[in-house]
Amino acid sequence: MESSEVFSGDKYILIKTDIFKAWNRPVPTNAVDLAELIRVHPEAVIFNKEDDPDEFFVIMLKDKFARSAIIQYARAAALYGRRQLGSFVQCLAERAGHMSKYCKEPD
Repeated sequence: MESSEVFSGDKYILIKTDIFKAWNRPVPTNAVDLAELIRVHPEAVIFNKEDDPDEFFVIMLKDKFARSAIIQYARAAALYGRRQLGSFVQCLAERAGHMSKYCKEPD
């Protein structure tokens, strides 16, 4: 396997903005405000750890392979009765992968 094909689970960190909203704080639009809110609400930060309940995988819409994955997610959501979620995700698929003007190989 080439080094460019190795996946690193620590590439991304998630920030749960709903925690800020729950405290009636707006979602930050710059790094300074974000850093301040994280200092006050560190529980908003999710680090990716294998086999953790909050383990995640990030797909950028411009990723060449994103469209197929997102379409399958939308289909599964609809199949399990989450039609509104499926419709929303399907709209994302229409801007993903080769449909994105920014389409590129994944990092």
